[in-house]
Amino acid sequence: MEEKVTISAIVAILLLGGIFFTARQTSVESTYLSTLPKKEISLGSQKLLVWIADTPMLQDRGLMGITRMGEQEGMLFTFSESGVKSFWNKNTLLDLDIVWVAEGRVAGVSALPNEPVHAIVYVESPMAVDAVLEVNEGWVARHGVKVGDEVVEE
Repeated sequence: MEEKVTISAIVAILLLGGIFFTARQTSVESTYLSTLPKKEISLGSQKLLVWIADTPMLQDRGLMGITRMGEQEGMLFTFSESGVKSFWNKNTLLDLDIVWVAEGRVAGVSALPNEPVHAIVYVESPMAVDAVLEVNEGWVARHGVKVGDEVVEE
C-alpha cells in the first residue's frame, strides 16, 4: 500500500512539474513574441499575421524556442540588402516551411525540420532574396503557394 502511495506521489510531482514547465515556457514565448512588431501580409490569396524580424538581433533569434504558432501566423525576416541567405534550425522546436522572397515574389520554398529531433540543418535561398517568411510545416502545400506568387506587406 505504501509503495502505491509513493508511486502516485512521484507521478503527481512529475505531472505538476510538467504543467509548470509548459506554463513557464508559454509565458516566455508570449513575452518574447509580444515585444516584436507584427503586421499583416498577403501571400497569394492568403492573409497572414507575421512577427517582423528586421534587425540582426531579432533575425539571429527568429523562432528559436517557440513551441507553437497559429495556422495563419509566421515570422517575416526583412533585409536591407538582397543576397543569398542561409537559415538553420538551431534551437528551433517547430518544423517549418521557409519561403524565400525576392522583390515581392516567392523565389523558392525549403523545408526546415526542428532541431531537437533532427541534426542541425542549414538551408540556403535559391537566389538573392530580400525577405524570408517562416510558417508552419506544410502550410505552403496546404495553401497552394508556388514560385512567382506575390507577397504584399499590408
